Amino acid sequence: MLPTTYEYDTELLRDGAVLELDGVLYQGRTVLAPGADTFAPLRGWARHLARYLNAPVTWRAAYDGTTVQEGTEHPA
Repeated sequence: MLPTTYEYDTELLRDGAVLELDGVLYQGRTVLAPGADTFAPLRGWARHLARYLNAPVTWRAAYDGTTVQEGTEHPA
């Protein structure tokens, strides 16, 4: 594990609901390293699923109950 990391409550959303695909809910806790690209993994997962589903997917990261970052990826 990296010496300095942060754990966030994370989720991927489609049409405002937590994304479920083949029985997998895309909601949980994710450990991310601080820096300019802290949320790059979430953006990447959302981008991949947006392309797969051909629909926008929103990603969200929260810390201590407060949303710290979110965004929406659209299919290419």
